[in-house]
Amino acid sequence: MVEAKSGVGDERLEAIQEHWAEVLAAVKQQNRSLEAVLKDGRIVALDKETVVVGLPYEFHKTKLEETKNKQLLEDVLAQLLGQPLRVRAQIAKAERKPVNLRPKDKKQRAMEDPLIKEVVTRYDGHIADVEEGPVDEA
Repeated sequence: MVEAKSGVGDERLEAIQEHWAEVLAAVKQQNRSLEAVLKDGRIVALDKETVVVGLPYEFHKTKLEETKNKQLLEDVLAQLLGQPLRVRAQIAKAERKPVNLRPKDKKQRAMEDPLIKEVVTRYDGHIADVEEGPVDEA
């Protein structure tokens, strides 16, 4: 199996990933709801002749596994890539996108920290600015 993160230069996997936007557009012409489901997914691997689509939720996985939806995606892939491929869905963690908060929201979030709240309250202070830094998850 060739995984998307492995860096292995499998040309077929790269071709599928490069054409994913075209795949979505072709699917959308025939089934808008399937396209919406696939937009939340990503190609995570190529296992022989099977494209593994990672989806964030069980609902998405179930939708793709419906016979008509799976067949449609397989047909579109074959048409665009010129080779027959099978499709398998699996649950994959969604990539977290950073959320940009407004300055006021950042200050309110900072006040949720008990230490900061104590300092601001004790010394009758205020939060002038909040800078986002790397989060230490240790």
